[in-house]
Amino acid sequence: SIGNPSKINFQAWAKTLPLLAVMLVVCFIDCLLKVLGTEGKLPVKVDKDQEMQLFGGSNLITALSGSSVGYMQLKFNVINAGILGNIQDRRGGLAYAALCAITWFWTIEHFNFLP
Repeated sequence: SIGNPSKINFQAWAKTLPLLAVMLVVCFIDCLLKVLGTEGKLPVKVDKDQEMQLFGGSNLITALSGSSVGYMQLKFNVINAGILGNIQDRRGGLAYAALCAITWFWTIEHFNFLP
């Protein structure tokens, strides 16, 4: 039944399209505000055009795979910079990607041990 077009209610999907337009605007504004907040909190100059393109591209990929859109969180940017002591280090992102891979390919049980 997965991928069978006869099982899809296209009328219900069409009714969600106005909400999609609102969500696109909300995601755009959220991303822009987070980028501006990051510039204010951390000693970094952000290329806003590139960040918006990356944010939109990553959300497109997640949406096409059936997931919801992602949101940056300023507090995690600041915490990561504070723990690692610089804004260039990528270890925080690599650790997060490893946890996502473990969750995708194995189990979510490891999250029970996180604080």
